[in-house]
Amino acid sequence: MSINRFYVIAVIESFYEFNAIIAFVCIYISSAAFFFIFVGIGCKRLYCFAVYGKVFSKVRQ
Repeated sequence: MSINRFYVIAVIESFYEFNAIIAFVCIYISSAAFFFIFVGIGCKRLYCFAVYGKVFSKVRQ
């Protein structure tokens, strides 16, 4: 009985560790994806600012 209980606890613990690893990987992948999206948005904004700057400089001239 005690061996069974110990085995169940071990299985549950390993399952939680496995879930934690999966969760960490998912968080890492999602954070990387968010980082790339953020960088992409930043580059688009910089590009827009550059284009607007060129347009405004042409309008001023």
